[in-house]
Amino acid sequence: MSYGLSFTEDFFWGEGAPFPEEGQPTCVMQALERMTREDLIEATVYSSAQLLENHLDRLSQDFDWTECSTQEMQEFAEQISHVSKQMRNLTQRRKSADLMDHDTLVCLAFDIIRDVNTCTDLRTPVDVWISPDGSYSVEIY
Repeated sequence: MSYGLSFTEDFFWGEGAPFPEEGQPTCVMQALERMTREDLIEATVYSSAQLLENHLDRLSQDFDWTECSTQEMQEFAEQISHVSKQMRNLTQRRKSADLMDHDTLVCLAFDIIRDVNTCTDLRTPVDVWISPDGSYSVEIY
């Protein structure tokens, strides 16, 4: 079972809490900071692809072909085209991610976590998903 991330900002940022070099992370930012650059690259590129696929699925499910105007069809086609271009750019995103420093990748993963907005449990440790399908995650204690 999965849950939405209904936690305070301290859960994400850990403001005011000591930032231990070792031990169990007590906020999302600590957990991301501890990930290797390579793991961050894999997680962010994979998650970006998953988010785009989910968006495309939602677009196609929400569209009613039987009762739409030419204008609505054109708008739908433009949305599909936009998502398609973003998916083609994933290869470029991987190359861009290879050029990003660790801190930039942490910020990107943090934004993705906010978009995915999912965790496996509400009790410690909280398994916070980086990817929409839970393939990539961090544990918060």
